[in-house]
Parts: sequence; C-alpha cells; structure tokens
Amino acid sequence: MLLVTAHPDDEAMFFSPTLLAAPRGVQVYSLCLSYGDSEGLGQVRREEFHRAMDVLKVPANRRWILNHP
Repeated sequence: MLLVTAHPDDEAMFFSPTLLAAPRGVQVYSLCLSYGDSEGLGQVRREEFHRAMDVLKVPANRRWILNHP
C-alpha cells in the first residue's frame, strides 16, 4: 500500500485508521510531497512525520518526505 500525502501530519490526521487496519503482511509505504515549511517549521514537521510513521509502524526504509511544490 502506498500512501501519498501533501503535507506532514496528513498521514496521522486522515489516514491513521487505514494504516492501522491494514491486514497483516501488507507492506505500507509513505510518500509526503512537502516539508510543511510554510511557517518556517519544516525541520520540526519532518521530525513529526518520522515520529508519526514510527507510531504507525511504517519502517524508515519505506517512507520518504520530499520538498516538491
């Protein structure tokens, strides 16, 4: 399963139930297309993204965050 989001925190706010309900054995990947730096908080938002992915059990090698406007 590939989750594509626009901003950090979208995965937690909108898709955490889906990710947590994924059947066993389904590999989850996450791609976020921005750092969420509109208010100068890009580094903080990236760290929050990775913490959320940890809670949602998406391994570090299957998650990416880009800054693609």
